[in-house]
Amino acid sequence: MEEREFRFLVMKNEQAAAENPEAYRRKVMLIVSLGYGYVLALCVLTFGGFFWLLKLLHAGNIRSSNVFGAFFLVSTGIAALRALWVPMGSPEGRQLQPDEAPKLFELVEKIRAKTGGPKASKILLLDELNAAVCQVRRHGMFGAMENYLLIGMPLAMALSPEQFAAVLAHEYGHFAGGHSAFSAWVYRTRAVWSRFKSHLAERNDVLTAVSSTFIRHYFPYFDATTFALRRQNEFDADAVSAGTVGAQHAANALIELSLKERFLQGEFWPGLYRMADTSSQPPWLPYARMASAMRAGMDRDGKAREWLEDATKPYTQYYDSHPSLADRLRAFGIHPKVPPAFRVSAAEYFLQPAFPTLVAELDKAWLKSINQGWQGRYQAAEAGRQRIAELEAKGNEKAANEWLALGHLQEDFVSQDAALASFQNAAKRAPHVAQAHYLVGRILCSRLDESGIPAMEKSLSQDKSYGLLACRWVLYCLKEINAPKDRIQRWEKRHEEFAELEDEAWNELFSIPVANDVLPHGLGQDQLRMALSALINDKRVRAAWLGAKRVSVLPQRTFYVLFVDAVKEPRELLQNLNRQISLPDSQWVVALSDHGLRADDMSGIAGPAIYRRR
Repeated sequence: MEEREFRFLVMKNEQAAAENPEAYRRKVMLIVSLGYGYVLALCVLTFGGFFWLLKLLHAGNIRSSNVFGAFFLVSTGIAALRALWVPMGSPEGRQLQPDEAPKLFELVEKIRAKTGGPKASKILLLDELNAAVCQVRRHGMFGAMENYLLIGMPLAMALSPEQFAAVLAHEYGHFAGGHSAFSAWVYRTRAVWSRFKSHLAERNDVLTAVSSTFIRHYFPYFDATTFALRRQNEFDADAVSAGTVGAQHAANALIELSLKERFLQGEFWPGLYRMADTSSQPPWLPYARMASAMRAGMDRDGKAREWLEDATKPYTQYYDSHPSLADRLRAFGIHPKVPPAFRVSAAEYFLQPAFPTLVAELDKAWLKSINQGWQGRYQAAEAGRQRIAELEAKGNEKAANEWLALGHLQEDFVSQDAALASFQNAAKRAPHVAQAHYLVGRILCSRLDESGIPAMEKSLSQDKSYGLLACRWVLYCLKEINAPKDRIQRWEKRHEEFAELEDEAWNELFSIPVANDVLPHGLGQDQLRMALSALINDKRVRAAWLGAKRVSVLPQRTFYVLFVDAVKEPRELLQNLNRQISLPDSQWVVALSDHGLRADDMSGIAGPAIYRRR
């Protein structure tokens, strides 16, 4: 299913859920039952064919056509069921023992008992800012159920003990009984079909063709139809959390996680990875510093308030099954407010006495996994500095494209002042190049310098592709300097016009099958440096391909499409990559499994892979 069709189905079902909840629930029940009906039909096919074959043999009616027909039914049913009888594997993580963190096990049992959730078979420690309760049957839809509680060390470091308890209560709330039982059942069922889809995408044999074909067509409709219900499941789980530890602690946990994610993704990890530009080895290890860094890096009277204001602006987007922070806080009836600081994190409190050992294990594993990416980035930085020296050696005789290339490198490795001078030189030598004017305007507007606005005007007059970004930078500048309201309103109106144009462009892009009309990306290694770093540093990525597309609405715009072969459920991965990767123009990160694509097909669609995990 293509992105545009998926988007339409999500919005259609959201509307149906709001207008007639009972009819929507019946529709969900029908489509979920269809999946189970498929499994039942396979069983009937298999046993019916087997019974027919035995009956033919017993009656002595062994004509080849009858035997072949019965054998075909049996073999087809067995092959299709075999595809669903697969070892799904246990979640990855470091298993915690009760004597390593007795307070944690005591807390988990209290929350489990209060929420009515399942008893955890194992508690696993992860290296992610995340927590989850994961239920896995040993053989897909068959076999005994095993329950796993997954806890990310960064998440435990980011929260106070009370906030951490609220997060665990939320996760257990996904599987609690009562009014949320139906949505919780759908939540679990969706996870099973998602794992089937990912597993079958890795296989390409005749025996699994029947199930592969069914799941490839069934799962996208299941996913889109149940989107609204899964969002409601998040609200239900929030309600369980509030009922378990209190609404204020539950709200504070959501806010604190949003702020800490902004800090980690925007400052902590980029700050560490930037050191690869000048150091061949990491100067310090992340998890040993993370808890104290998150406390020291949170200016709760300044930066944190700005981040919270940004985080509570957007409403829930069609592609996000988690409601927005603003929507979730509104459901609690709590106004957004930065929580008070805390001295001891949940990790430091609940993971004793093993906390120092666990941190050291995570740092050791990180150091091992990061070596390839770190060295690659250091080498790219060395090449970038060498290229800067080569361009600077040409003096003032450089062409406009060379000034632009120099400016981009200087912004990465030297300073913004040096980059601004290079972009200004490019704009003087090639006044018809919209990109040069936009880059000048971007830096000046970011500094609240109104002289950047005429530069933005020039870029817009030459290329409407820069409209939305240019308007955002101008509005940022005007609002920060308290410009007259009528001036701000004029730019806000232009912003709305360009937003409509942007929507038209993306809708046109989504209307084209993702594997069609893919052009060579045309980027050099330097331009791919940040993208490669993000791919290398995420162990969920097996391989990636990069292509480009054009649309008629904005013909000068390049839409870069990054195809990712993902190991696990890709939606969160795609969102993370979109945040971490910054390509020269618009970008769209897609998972092969979401579009029925296989890694073997990609060389013919987008050329050679830009990255493969060793």
